[in-house]
Amino acid sequence: MSVERFEKEPFTFDENRVRRLIDAAVVEAEASGQSQAVVFRVDLESVHPISAFKAMTNADRFFWLQPERKVSLVAQGEVLGVETSGSDRFRQSESLIANAMKRVHCLDARTRDAIRWLGGFSFADSLSGQGEWSRFSAGRLSLPSLLFSSQGDEAHALVAQRLDVTSESDSVLSDLRHDISEAVRLSCNNEVEGALAPSGFPELLTSESGPEYAVTSDRPHEVYCEQVAGAIEAIGLGEFEKVVMARSLEVRHPERYEIISFLQRLSSLYPSCTVMAIARGEHTLVAASPEFLVSLDQGEVKAHALAGSAARGSSPAQDEALGLALMESKKEQNEHAAVVRAVKQSLFEVCGPLQGPEAPGLLKMEGIQHLSTPLRGQLRDAERTPSVLRLVELLHPTPAVCGLPRESARTWLDKHEQLDRGWYAGPVGWVGPDGDGEFWVALRAGLIRQSEDPHSDEPALARLFAGAGIVQGSRPESELAETRLKLRALLAPLTEI
Repeated sequence: MSVERFEKEPFTFDENRVRRLIDAAVVEAEASGQSQAVVFRVDLESVHPISAFKAMTNADRFFWLQPERKVSLVAQGEVLGVETSGSDRFRQSESLIANAMKRVHCLDARTRDAIRWLGGFSFADSLSGQGEWSRFSAGRLSLPSLLFSSQGDEAHALVAQRLDVTSESDSVLSDLRHDISEAVRLSCNNEVEGALAPSGFPELLTSESGPEYAVTSDRPHEVYCEQVAGAIEAIGLGEFEKVVMARSLEVRHPERYEIISFLQRLSSLYPSCTVMAIARGEHTLVAASPEFLVSLDQGEVKAHALAGSAARGSSPAQDEALGLALMESKKEQNEHAAVVRAVKQSLFEVCGPLQGPEAPGLLKMEGIQHLSTPLRGQLRDAERTPSVLRLVELLHPTPAVCGLPRESARTWLDKHEQLDRGWYAGPVGWVGPDGDGEFWVALRAGLIRQSEDPHSDEPALARLFAGAGIVQGSRPESELAETRLKLRALLAPLTEI
């Protein structure tokens, strides 16, 4: 499609080519009995991701920002979608997307290559469909009706429409003009003050004090410590090597949570993380994840082992001492080594040996630092390339969020953790048309639930999650302190303290 770069209006496109594409899609819909999608690409001067997300009104919205990398994906709506559940949900999703892409029509390869299926998966293989996570399924990936994508100085929008046998080219063309105009308008929107600093990074906002927040733990601290003690005992009996015990805080607010301000604060505080938001109506999963899970790019596989934590110091000297103690801690090093070993073993069948540094480094961020080991490899069989979803299946859940051995730890958690994790600690990301993609683990995460009625007196609720890895040598009080440290990473920017 020939579309002007939008320094000025009006924009133009080759109407005859677009009409032929639409007509071909309608013919295919009639022949197959399945709806089709047409996707068009519009090159843009820039995108302000937080402002664009704020301006979107669709019930389904997706936000993905990597401040240091200057990468963003912001989307709304769903033209085609796949929803899965069960132990084979990743392979189901892979197969369903491959079939769905046969129903997607583009004018050129450049447009097709830019397509992204966005979404994620719950921690567990299935969700009950009730309770706090009722708006979320065990697995959901969507081809959005509008997607903004930016990387560095490059930006574009994808506008997609769903067609069936009743679709008429004149009507679709009219809708296309409207949708492209709307995409350009939203991309130019910068209503959020400080949404993008001159450097390209969001600014930390200041705000006046507001109504009080009521914070409640999901269980007494002594109960959590007893559960950790039970896990340590099970480790001593040889039931498993490691288990990750999570807990949560519920935060009640008499007014609506300002999601946009929350995203701004997270982006400013944690520029090395992936800041994400997946909205299902008034229920929104928000995370500032430090944990990259896996990516696939033309056969190259990247993964990351992250385990072992310590607080940051109040001075450079104290911070250096805490980091050194973390690097020298036998308990933390053993925990980290177990994660590295598990990641390598999980991907060996498709990648062979993964390469990485012999010793972990330190990943430092606001309030916390972690032992970190990046890993890299190449797919063995270029002729039978699995999608990134197959790699996610092999890795999830990693020892960093579940335990080791995986099934033994998961069985113990099902019995003892007593927490509906939902999408917390689940994989969230995107898949391209040929299976390349990138997923991160939804850690440092919370579920925000607001009333559907903006005039309701019902309080807004946020549930924040954090976990700690339990291994031989763990102490309950120390693991409780680690979860407190991780919970503060979300609680402070959420409540503006």
